[in-house]
This record gives sequence, structure tokens and C-alpha cells, in this order.
Amino acid sequence: MLNIVESESVSLDIYKNKHLINYMNANNVITVNHIDEIEEGIAIGYFRVPYEFVEQAWGIEKVFLPFSNKLFKIVHTTKANTSVQFHPLKSEKYISLCNNTIIYDDHSKLSLKKYRCADIKRNTIHSMNKDSKVFEEQDNVLFDKNETVRISDSLGRDTNIPQEYYKYLLPQYKGAIKISDIPNDEYDEKNDKFVFIIDGSIEIKINNKTIILKGKEDLYFFDKKILIEKVTGKYKVMNCVYYRVIDYDE
Repeated sequence: MLNIVESESVSLDIYKNKHLINYMNANNVITVNHIDEIEEGIAIGYFRVPYEFVEQAWGIEKVFLPFSNKLFKIVHTTKANTSVQFHPLKSEKYISLCNNTIIYDDHSKLSLKKYRCADIKRNTIHSMNKDSKVFEEQDNVLFDKNETVRISDSLGRDTNIPQEYYKYLLPQYKGAIKISDIPNDEYDEKNDKFVFIIDGSIEIKINNKTIILKGKEDLYFFDKKILIEKVTGKYKVMNCVYYRVIDYDE
């Protein structure tokens, strides 16, 4: 019996379990192939999270290698609109990185100006216009390889039939998009954390030495023992919560 739990203590064992690796989605398989690099960064106490660029039908996304219960991306719709879609198992937050970002729910057009945040809970219908650009924070559902339910798609990609999506869209399950400023009150100082620097710098102290890290659309990891003395510019701070395998019985 396999038992996976969330843990505030460092754990990467889920990416080393040969049985589990077979079931992971593409984003997390990338991490498996770079697990030594992630481990080295965590051992130091801080590092810039590595990433890969992934081409999509609608544009390009910069995928930061996931190793927690969150997956982070920069999504840039350079080619086309995304599909009209929703996700049954994951919630997302978008922070707009430009003034051209336009998103839709099931009935409204929402202009998401630069540095504004959209909170998109699971089962919330949404889509994004061409030429939009966002930092995306989403739940990392490691074993879901078909996490998007498409209602319609201008690019001609396969969509789901109504029988497959109406069950998620009853009023008690369906969500709505909420717009706000960047929410920087959703983390605990006592935890390991991520800091996404939109454009600015972070001043940290480690072993009585002050280090200044500059970033532009970069994601950093910090161990809870690292003292973050100052962050300048625009940024978002998020907790780092790991997955841990506590029981596996063959």
C-alpha cells in the first residue's frame, strides 16, 4: 500500500521511487531527470530553480522544475488563445506580467493588468487571449496526465464531450475567478519557501554573510534557516511543502 503525505521537512523520495516514476506526468519526469541538481541546491540552502522551455500550440511556457506540492510556470500565449477549459483536480493563480493579459471565465472578459492576480479554483472555466503573459502557480498533481478538460478550442485540438464535463459544473462544485493585488500573506516564515522575483532583488544572510540576488522572472528556493532581510521590486512569496512517501508495501 502506497501512502503519500505532505511534509514541511525536506523530502525528495517521491522522485526516487521507481514504481512512482512510471506514473508521473511530463512536468515531474523532468524533475526526475534533474533530481541531483535539485538536491544539491537544497543542501546549500538556496538556489535559483532551474527550468525548461516547453513549446505549446498556443505559445511557450517556462516550466520551473517542480519538487513540491506546487508547480510554477511562466505562460506566454505568443501564437493563439488557449482553449476554454477547467481543471477538476487543481487550482491556479495567475500574476500578469504585462498589460495585455486578458482572461475569460464562462461569461466575462477580464483585463488582468500588470501585477494583478487572478485566483482560479478547481472547476472554474477559464481561457486566456493571445499575447497574454502570466506567472502561474498551480497545484502539482504529479500523477494526472490529463489534467485539463477542454470545452472548446480554436486550434482544433480534441475537446471533451458534455457528458465528461457537466458533472463538474453543477453550482456546488463550480468556481469563479477572483481578481486581487499580488497576495503576499499566504506563507509561513517558519517554512522553506519560494520567492518569484518579477523584477527586483533579494537580500539574504547566510553564515553571517549578506548576499544580494537579482532576478527578472526568476524563481528562488530558500531554506527556512536562510534569513531574508529585504526584497525589493515586485515579487511573490510561497511556502514550499514537499511530498513524502511514508509507506510502501509490495
